[in-house]
Amino acid sequence: MPAVCCDVVCGGMLAFRASVCIGCESLLLMARQISLDPAGTGMFLPPSGQRLLVKSLVLAGSAAREQAAKVKFWEQFLVPLRERFVSVLSPHHLAQHSHNSSVQQEVATLLECLHGLCLGALPGNCSVLAPVILPLLSIAVRLLDVFQSATEIIEVVLKAFVAAADSLLLYVGDETALKFYDVSLELMKTYARCNTGKYSSSSIEEEMCEDLLLFMQLLTNLISKDFLDFAESEETGFYAEVVVHPESSQTSAVDVVLFGLSIVVPLMTIDMLRFPGLCLQYFKLTSFICEVHPEKIPDIPNDLFQSIMGSLQLGMDNFGVDVTKLCLEALSSLADHCYKQHREMITQSSLDAATPMPDFPLPATLKRFLKVLFDSLVLHNFDMDLLQPGAEAFFSLICCHPSQYASLVQELLDIQKDAASRDKLLTVFNRLTPSTLTLQPELMNKHQFRKNFDTFLHDIRSVVSSK
Repeated sequence: MPAVCCDVVCGGMLAFRASVCIGCESLLLMARQISLDPAGTGMFLPPSGQRLLVKSLVLAGSAAREQAAKVKFWEQFLVPLRERFVSVLSPHHLAQHSHNSSVQQEVATLLECLHGLCLGALPGNCSVLAPVILPLLSIAVRLLDVFQSATEIIEVVLKAFVAAADSLLLYVGDETALKFYDVSLELMKTYARCNTGKYSSSSIEEEMCEDLLLFMQLLTNLISKDFLDFAESEETGFYAEVVVHPESSQTSAVDVVLFGLSIVVPLMTIDMLRFPGLCLQYFKLTSFICEVHPEKIPDIPNDLFQSIMGSLQLGMDNFGVDVTKLCLEALSSLADHCYKQHREMITQSSLDAATPMPDFPLPATLKRFLKVLFDSLVLHNFDMDLLQPGAEAFFSLICCHPSQYASLVQELLDIQKDAASRDKLLTVFNRLTPSTLTLQPELMNKHQFRKNFDTFLHDIRSVVSSK
């Protein structure tokens, strides 16, 4: 209760201060000057100062109590800024002056103002900001064509999109969200068109890695809309806390994100994944998609499917424990989904319970991953920090392909040098998957396998002979 009271008091103080601020003629004059000439007003401020100044003005206008004062503030701030943005960034103006350094500076400053607008988005001001921000983001996309070599301008455009997806998207309705999806995809298409083959040399361009990191952040923010939606309800007028959109939705965020990945991933190379920030963000995104929307993976284009599966295999032992954990979690989710789909098919078609999975791309790929994980666990030094995700992924893969697992165990038994080693090894595997353990990826079975798995890893080291 004290915390709630504190929030109420602080909120009231903020509203009071905001009302005082936007009633101040000097602040109104500053807002209008920024709108009419951002480059001139903010010339002594660094980029971070420019966008934070705009964000502060937005928050002040949003928190004001009096509606008339709020409307006046928006009119003196947002309308001129939008008009200035449209004028300076018009194709005709840029065609004539894009190489002028002062024009480039003004473009960069306007983009920082746009970034600040996006950062200032709140549930209560989205109805005002969204109609302003979305058209400006659409205009900003064209700048990627005009300023292909101006990395600082491209970076600010991408950061504005990331901020809009993070601060604005969760609070707007479906119609506005669809418009944002469209302009985000247009951004990615334009960037890909301008940069495909641009860095074909063996040297890694750090600028492009930074750009791709921003794209991964944008896609991560976009997919949040699928399970978090704070848009105001038309029926109740309240904001939802969590809304899980139904699969029947016309366009879901995950579809947009997968399409975006099909555009962005071809620009990435294996060497680019050596950059820790980009690497971790990419695997966080792909792992999240596999965990939350495993049903989407079998239906994505083959090139993207192969890229994602190839990166999961690469991530198993090349980029550190955190990435390996994400890959194992992704495999576990995909295997659980495949098992569930296969059991449903058996039930619906009245097939024999032992019918193996069909040789479709995803089950076939998971079959290969079972071999990869088996070798990692049994023949190599498995990282003990990965016990939990390793056990879950291994068990789920075994449930999907029990015959393949039996074959791998038999192959290992066959290469033992003597009967005593073979018998010890057989005992170790029998303890891991005893006849009392049901090979179904359900919680109770996973828990039992996890307990067996701890003992298994300890025992297997003493009895496995080197090949």
